[in-house]
Amino acid sequence: RHKDDEELLNDLQEIVHAAESASGMVRQLLAFSRRQALKPTILEMNRTIEQMEKLLQQLVGDAIQVRLELAKEPLLVKLDPTAFEQIVMNLCSNARDSMRQGGQLTIGTALVTRPEAAFCDAHPEMAAGPLVRLSVSDTGLGMDPSVAAHIFEPFFTTKRTGQGTGLGLAVVYGLVRQHEGCIDVETATGRGTTFHVYVAHQAIASVPSRSEPPPVATTTAKPSIRVFIGDPEERQRALVGDILREGGYRLVGSADGSRIAEQAARAAEPPHVIVLNSETLEGEEGLEWVRRLQAVLPQSKILLLSGRRDERLRVLTETIAGVQLLRTPFVPTQLLEAVRLLVETPAGPQAPPAAASDGDGKPRVLVVDDDDAIRKLCRRILQASCQVVTVPSGREALDALTAQSYDLLLTDLKMPEMDGFELIDRALKARPSLKVLAMSGLMTREIEQRLRAGPVACDALRKPFTATALEEAVHRCL
Repeated sequence: RHKDDEELLNDLQEIVHAAESASGMVRQLLAFSRRQALKPTILEMNRTIEQMEKLLQQLVGDAIQVRLELAKEPLLVKLDPTAFEQIVMNLCSNARDSMRQGGQLTIGTALVTRPEAAFCDAHPEMAAGPLVRLSVSDTGLGMDPSVAAHIFEPFFTTKRTGQGTGLGLAVVYGLVRQHEGCIDVETATGRGTTFHVYVAHQAIASVPSRSEPPPVATTTAKPSIRVFIGDPEERQRALVGDILREGGYRLVGSADGSRIAEQAARAAEPPHVIVLNSETLEGEEGLEWVRRLQAVLPQSKILLLSGRRDERLRVLTETIAGVQLLRTPFVPTQLLEAVRLLVETPAGPQAPPAAASDGDGKPRVLVVDDDDAIRKLCRRILQASCQVVTVPSGREALDALTAQSYDLLLTDLKMPEMDGFELIDRALKARPSLKVLAMSGLMTREIEQRLRAGPVACDALRKPFTATALEEAVHRCL
């Protein structure tokens, strides 16, 4: 609107820059807590690193030589481009700080077609198959084992006050784990440090250009498309409303979140799309809440707005037809495109709750653990004989149990927000025939007695466990 007003445009650009800086800090905080919303895409790692070379040299300074030792073959990976740049820059920044007097920073890549047995044993969470390795090496001071043991902990730092937050390596660790990868460190006092990041290799023929602009809406919205906005923040409702009106949509009302279904149903004409801030689902059983909303307005589709990596939202979008998710923050074209695609996509029949076992006779197992590595490990061990669904918390587990029936609940006992005992109690009230296998690293005799003394006897499994022990325990329960 104001591109011809140079003075005002400069001020607006400063506002945008400040907002992007704040967003970057929030992404760092979310990264190590594993709640950052990512948009993975296929990229070629070598090309991406080559494009960053000048920036990395500026980052580390003239006293440090940046050297690239990249694999000759293309290395295709599925990563969020911004997150990958953040991983590389944080590792290089950490290397710079360890080479106060200068040195050499080496960035290498390689295709690992057959990981060694020792690596597979140390990282059972990694999927089988070829891996891509990113290595960042420095000739700095190195670390002794007591320091290296804590380097991925948030806010841990050996720097003086004011010289570092202790977030850099924690951010790297969180982002790598979010991409289902792993990270190792080789270091010794006086011998420098090397970080190795491993992610799955993608075997596809072509790589989309990273310079391609994001898709934008190519069609003008029809004024006949009616939209209702549900958001607890008045300013957010006004902003979304302005964007949609300018995009050609017709607003038929808005609500602050407490009476969305009632007010949307009372609109002069029922909305085609309800744009709903996911915060309105807080404190309620989200799956059932959305279903009640659709029961009142069966022809309305729902666009959820959220910046959090919430498994409940994934369950919603995968379980209920006509519900999609748009990650925030977004630019106006992304919102308009999301609404357009939602309107144009046929809702299709809503899938009914599945039976406990499909035609192939495999029992359904719901695995609940806040540790992503444990969830992946259980899936790998059990997937040959069971249908396995994994969730990271008790709340998501209850949503999953509401949506479908399961033969076995395999849950950790120590989890944030809702521990395993509370989950078991609530799950059995909802599904009395459900079998339960509890796992814990602190499986004492008292805990085992407590599990077996309940109204439904629950079996117990001690962590760490072998594949054989898990398979036998699951077979015993079923």
